[in-house]
Amino acid sequence: MNRWKDWYEQGKRDYGRALVDIQYGYYEWACFTSQQAAEKVVSEAFCWPQGGL
Repeated sequence: MNRWKDWYEQGKRDYGRALVDIQYGYYEWACFTSQQAAEKVVSEAFCWPQGGL
């Protein structure tokens, strides 16, 4: 089962959440959710149907 699209969508949602955290001044949460977003997008790249990076 290939989940690359799931990882990509979750990464986009995490990034959006990080932007909201910044707006409200929750900087430590913004750092955490940004890191999570990046990790999920990188995971997506390795799961890409054509073989990843």
